[in-house]
Amino acid sequence: MRRWLRFVEATPLLGACVLTGCACGDWSAYRHDGHRSGDQPRASALSDPTRVSSLHEIWAFKPSNYGDADAGGFVASPTVFRSKVFIGHRNGRFYAVDANTGKLVWRYPLPPQQPLIQNYGGNASSPGIASSATIARVWVHWFWFFKWPVKVVIFGAPDPAVCAGTPPACGSGRLWALNANTGQLVWKSDVIANLTGTHWGYTTELHERIGYSSPVVANGKVYVGIADNGDSPIQRGRLAAVSLSTGAIVGTFNFMSSGPPRGGGIWSSPAAYGGQVFVTTGNGCRPVNGGCPTEPPNNHALGMLKLDGASGAILWKLQPVPWTFDDDPDWAGTPLVAATSCGTLAVGTMKDGYTHAVNAGSGTVAWSFPYVTGGLPFTYGVHGDWGWTRPAAVWGDVIITITGGFPLTTTATRFDGLGRVYALNACAAYTPVDNGRVRWIADIAGLAYTGQPTVTRGVVYVGNDQGKLFIIADPDRMPATTYRCSNPLTPYATQSACVGAGFDWLPNPNMWSVQLWDAPGIPTGSIRTEPVLARGRVYVASTSGVLHALTP
Repeated sequence: MRRWLRFVEATPLLGACVLTGCACGDWSAYRHDGHRSGDQPRASALSDPTRVSSLHEIWAFKPSNYGDADAGGFVASPTVFRSKVFIGHRNGRFYAVDANTGKLVWRYPLPPQQPLIQNYGGNASSPGIASSATIARVWVHWFWFFKWPVKVVIFGAPDPAVCAGTPPACGSGRLWALNANTGQLVWKSDVIANLTGTHWGYTTELHERIGYSSPVVANGKVYVGIADNGDSPIQRGRLAAVSLSTGAIVGTFNFMSSGPPRGGGIWSSPAAYGGQVFVTTGNGCRPVNGGCPTEPPNNHALGMLKLDGASGAILWKLQPVPWTFDDDPDWAGTPLVAATSCGTLAVGTMKDGYTHAVNAGSGTVAWSFPYVTGGLPFTYGVHGDWGWTRPAAVWGDVIITITGGFPLTTTATRFDGLGRVYALNACAAYTPVDNGRVRWIADIAGLAYTGQPTVTRGVVYVGNDQGKLFIIADPDRMPATTYRCSNPLTPYATQSACVGAGFDWLPNPNMWSVQLWDAPGIPTGSIRTEPVLARGRVYVASTSGVLHALTP
């Protein structure tokens, strides 16, 4: 029995479903699971397109109702497990909320203890908790030499008690594991992100942070990405691993994204699949952001990499944008590992708007969207931060993502796709005009730097910067009544022009929207988080500091 429990402890979603006897309708990690699928496979009212038009709010949670600040809001996504919603706030408090009533169950740290904040700016994830939590099991001391498995919620956050430099910079990053039932601290990890820095009078350049990176559990370890506060100058990104049992740094695991000296911050969350870890990395050290006149050695910036889960050794790497074309197209979106009918694919969208799919076993490129003439790496054009920062979701062989699409290929329309969600056929042939790749397109304003799609049985959920939740039904789930071209530019608006140019004439999916309100007449803030789909309810957090729960 103990060996079985140790196996489940290293597999948080399986542990949640098998050992607790739950219906597996929870959402126990960022993007639902360690594969970062963004997919809720359990059928519910949310997966019935005939019912979603009746979605309405049933409760709203505000920190200010319990004496804490709403300002700064939520940039971490909710996690739902066994009738509780777990979420961290930029005010430095971590909350457990009753999933049925919206009432506070516990918070950490409990006032008047100091919140988990840093006094060092430079990034929108500051000053508090931006890391979405994950559920796992750890063995804790019970009595004598006996141990007992306890459900914990793990997230990254600053520790305000860790200070260094003159003036002092406080708030170096740790992972925190709390008892999911009581909120008591089970362990806090060693410091894994050192905040001290020189450029504002501090003594070293290690202004690292965990920020948005959400931990993933595998192999008895907890992995999380490390980036930096504000590229001033850019730091070496890395992936940290700590013991699931104690939070101690695993010294045998090591992965640096670049250098020395700098580059490749891991702004995204690692994924785990088959005991291996997948990461995406940020931009490299250039003359303008770190004083590098030539490409640093061991440059793994702007890459998607598969790492050995035990050592951190690189098993394969895809680096689409070479150092000479790097104008800050960070690979900020969390990678997705999808088991499709044509094999297991690692998929991600870069800030330049290109989505790449890689064969997870070999590291060979399966396809890019839009099509890349000459293949990868690019041999033409400077690539910059053009706004695509969000992860994809998967439903069977369908990849749902906010990506550049065909307008990306011209400067005049480069940002046109920031108002669109694309559904891509993962197993279509790779052709120059992407025949068969696009399944449908949904036009939604206000998706730049927001919009993390999630899906349940072909029904897609995504929020925008105006506090609206959109629901899209795949045409296989609800027949379409109108059609459009796979290339959305105006010259191809008619069927004859579209098909005549070699593109596909596609069904338009049915779509609904729900405006979320903080108070009568006051719309909620930007929805930078993912809509969490759990047990027939949608949980949505906003930058105005309100957590909303909706049901049909």
